[in-house]
Amino acid sequence: MSRRKYHHLKSEDRLKLYSLLLEGLALQAIADELGFHKSTIYRELARNSTKLGYRPDIASQQYVLRRRYHVSKVDKQDELKTYVIQKLEEG
Repeated sequence: MSRRKYHHLKSEDRLKLYSLLLEGLALQAIADELGFHKSTIYRELARNSTKLGYRPDIASQQYVLRRRYHVSKVDKQDELKTYVIQKLEEG
């Protein structure tokens, strides 16, 4: 059994997703066409749809912003940050 490696949707994938949505394809068929699991497509639409619907240009911008301004788990928790620094100093 070969496992697929997870990868993110690219701008080209988002454009193709948008065109397939306009054609009226079912989400499972879109997922098959793009080579992603259907849950990936559902998540993409849930995260990146606006009141205007799904727009690939806006979706790509939102993706970049989420990646750029993501706060790490260590930065969110002062106790964890202190612990990690202490252990690194100890070697």
